[in-house]
Amino acid sequence: MSTVKANNLEGSGGVIRNDKAAVQLSDGSLNVVGALEMDNAASIVLPSGDEDDRPTPASGQVRVNMVSGSGTLEGYNGTEWVSLTAPPAQPIAGSSAENPAESCYDMLTTDSITQNGFYWIDSSGTPTLTWCFMEAPWGEPDYSLLTPYGDMSQTYNNNYGWFHHDDRDGGNMTGNGRAKNPGSEYFVYFCDGCSEADTRYNYPAPSGHVIHWYGARSHCGGDRTFGFPGMTNSCSNNVGTYNCNQVFRFNGVTSTNVGFEQHADNCGDPNEATLVVVSKVNGTDRPAPSINTWKAYFRDVGWRYGGVNSQNG
Repeated sequence: MSTVKANNLEGSGGVIRNDKAAVQLSDGSLNVVGALEMDNAASIVLPSGDEDDRPTPASGQVRVNMVSGSGTLEGYNGTEWVSLTAPPAQPIAGSSAENPAESCYDMLTTDSITQNGFYWIDSSGTPTLTWCFMEAPWGEPDYSLLTPYGDMSQTYNNNYGWFHHDDRDGGNMTGNGRAKNPGSEYFVYFCDGCSEADTRYNYPAPSGHVIHWYGARSHCGGDRTFGFPGMTNSCSNNVGTYNCNQVFRFNGVTSTNVGFEQHADNCGDPNEATLVVVSKVNGTDRPAPSINTWKAYFRDVGWRYGGVNSQNG
C-alpha cells in the first residue's frame, strides 16, 4: 500500500466544496486505518438531503435527513435507515403549572416519584403547588400527617407522636423524661387557669391541602378519642365522668388549620394529651385511609391520672 505524507494537503481549486478548494480522490473514497485526528476547532460536515439523496446503503453510514427541514440525524444499521436523534424529553406531570399531575398518587405510581415535596397538582380544577407525602406509610400520598410521628412498625408507638405532659408541681416538665420531643410537643404552662395555660398549638395545612381529620385523647378521657365533628365528646375514666374537653380543647379550627390548647384544669394534675392531625390534597378523590389508621399515630400512653391509651378508642 502506498503512503502519502504531507505537512499540508490542499485542493487544486478544481473541486469546490462548501466554498473551499477540496481534495478529490480518484475513487471517491477515503479509508482510514487507525485514528483520524482533528484539531479542537475542526468539524466534520455530514452529507445531508432528503430520502431520495441517500447513498447506496452500507452498514455504518451516517447522514442528515432534511425531510421537512427537520434535520434528523440518521444511520444505516445494515437493514434500514434509523433515526439517531433522541425524541424530545416529555416533561413529568406535576413539574409545572402547565403540566400538572392529577394527584400525588399518580406521580408515585405512574412516574415513580418517591421524594416528598411540593408538586403541581390539579385535583380541584386549578393547578396548585401542593405538598405530596410520597413516603406516607399508608400508601396514599395525597394525605399527610401534620403532627410528629415515628416508626409504626412496632405494635406501640412510645417515642413519637404529639404528646403533652405537664405536672404543675414539676416545673413545666423540666427534667421530665416523658417529654420525648421537647420544644415541639408541650405547652408553656405554669399554673391552673392562668393566661399561660391558654397557649395554643396551631397546625396549618400545607400548600394545596385542607384539613381531613383530627383527634385527641387526654388523661380525663383515657382511651376515648374526641375532636373531629361527629365523634363523641363525653369521656370517662376510673375517677369519674368528664367531658373530654374539660382540660384540652380544639379551638381555632378552620378548613386549613387545627388549633389545640389547654384551657382548664377540671381533672387533676398532671395534664396529659396526645394529638393527631391529618390533611389531604384539596379536591382529591383518592380513598382515605380508615380512622383507625390515624388513631395508630397517637402516642401510646399509660395515663398517670386515670385511663389507659391502648390505641383502640
